[in-house]
Amino acid sequence: MNPSTQNSSASLRADGQTVSFGQRKVWDNDRDLPDVVKLLDREYKDVIPFSDIQNRMMEWNFIPREHIAEACDTLKSLCDSQGNISLHILIDQLTGFPEASEKDDMDANIDTLEAYKIFDQNNKGCIDLESLRKISNELGEELDDETLTGMLNLATQDVFRKQQNIISRDDFFSLVKSKVLN
Repeated sequence: MNPSTQNSSASLRADGQTVSFGQRKVWDNDRDLPDVVKLLDREYKDVIPFSDIQNRMMEWNFIPREHIAEACDTLKSLCDSQGNISLHILIDQLTGFPEASEKDDMDANIDTLEAYKIFDQNNKGCIDLESLRKISNELGEELDDETLTGMLNLATQDVFRKQQNIISRDDFFSLVKSKVLN
C-alpha cells in the first residue's frame, strides 16, 4: 500500500478515490482496496469478525491509536448480531457506493465488483491491454490490439488513462452503470 497522512475528523469517510479514518493514513481505492480486503477476508467467508478489523488496524498501525476507538464505533454499527461485518457492506461503506439499505443497488455493485475482479486478475488496480486481451482470448474472441485499445479508450474519459491504455475501477463501474441504465 502507498499510504499518506491526511488530517480530518475521526469518522469513516470516502471521497471516491481515497478512504480515510480520522487523522490517519489514506489509501487509494483503485490500487489498495483489493489488497486490504484479501488481508481481512483470509478465509473467503464474505464476513469479517469485527475483532479482526480492530486487530488489523492496530497491527498495521493503520491509524493513530487514539482514533481506532472512534473509527471502530463507526464500523460497529455495520455488524450483525454475531459481531461480523459483511465484506460487501464494508466495501460499499469504504468506497462510497450504495447505502446498505439500498439492497438492489448494493447487489448490483457487488456483482460489478466481482466482474471487475475477473478483468483485474493480477490486482493491478486497473484493466490494461494485457488483461483485456487475455479475457477476450479466453472467451474465444480473437481481437487485434487496435480493437482492444479502442475498447479501453471508449471506457475512460481520462486523458492519462487513454495514453496508458488502461481503465480504472471507477471507469469500469461507470461503464457498467451507463450500460445498465440505457
